[in-house]
Amino acid sequence: MLSTTISKAIALTLAAVGLLLQVESAAAQGYPERTVRLIVPFAAGGGVGVFGQQLVAHLGPELGQEIVLEYLPGSGGMIGAAAVAQAAPDGYTLLLSTAGPIEVSPVTYENVPFDPIEDFEHITRLGSVPYILVAHKKLGVKTLEEFIELAKKQPGALSYGSSGSGTINFLAAELLKSRAGIDLVHIPYQGNGPQMVDLVAGRLDVSMLVPNAITQYVDDGTLIPLATTGSERSSNYPDVPTFKELGVDVEVSSWYGISAPRGTDPKIIAALDETSRKLMQGDSLPAELKGLGIDADVSASPEEFEKDIAAQLALWAQVMKQAGIEKIK
Repeated sequence: MLSTTISKAIALTLAAVGLLLQVESAAAQGYPERTVRLIVPFAAGGGVGVFGQQLVAHLGPELGQEIVLEYLPGSGGMIGAAAVAQAAPDGYTLLLSTAGPIEVSPVTYENVPFDPIEDFEHITRLGSVPYILVAHKKLGVKTLEEFIELAKKQPGALSYGSSGSGTINFLAAELLKSRAGIDLVHIPYQGNGPQMVDLVAGRLDVSMLVPNAITQYVDDGTLIPLATTGSERSSNYPDVPTFKELGVDVEVSSWYGISAPRGTDPKIIAALDETSRKLMQGDSLPAELKGLGIDADVSASPEEFEKDIAAQLALWAQVMKQAGIEKIK
């Protein structure tokens, strides 16, 4: 009698689960049926926000629904990312994800209110921004080889700037130190603005910077581009070789992508991935993004995107350990 009751209970549970899955599947097939929120985890007016504006102007019409940007800045992007991690996994709250809160903050901060892998479905990487190692002209170096040779002759004498300990351009420079076997002095700044002032004035020797930040000073000869951290040459600087081309194993890019709360219906993920790829493989949006120094990048499937993030998290944790940098509390 008891076994019969249990069997009926199991059958009812399975039927309820099946009905729920049918309802979710039907909802996914009609997705999106209302406005989608795309959370930008940084303040309006910055590079991430500008990218978001360009994206939704194309993605909304392609999906047939309005996509609104909602800015939730703070704690290096972690506040906005946490809000999405805790949202309903229905496809109507998405994250404009970037390397900062997803790959860098989890290894540089002691307390992170989400797991960058377990709490998200990382759907698609849309674009990437490499860093370019630039040297002030006073150093007299024209190539990466010349710079490394000079740094080895003067260990601890040359300086590099960053927008702060634990930022991605800091980690990229620390990775270069490790892979090239050189010793540079780190000078941290509160953001890129103050760093640029000292670099252009010659008070800093080198920095890792994004393409758009250096254009004016490369053009006038103040800064010399030595190598790019991207997997391929930057479309803005096609004559500048990658580190890997030059035999130095440094490959780092900041990136922009779309992520959703863990548990989002696979059909919704597939729809967003397919639509995003279509846009980024077209002509209009990639051309607009190039003007922002962003290279279109849809080279990874959702599964590959997630694996790339996991690998980068492990790399940055190793770099932090080798550099002896403690996590920020």
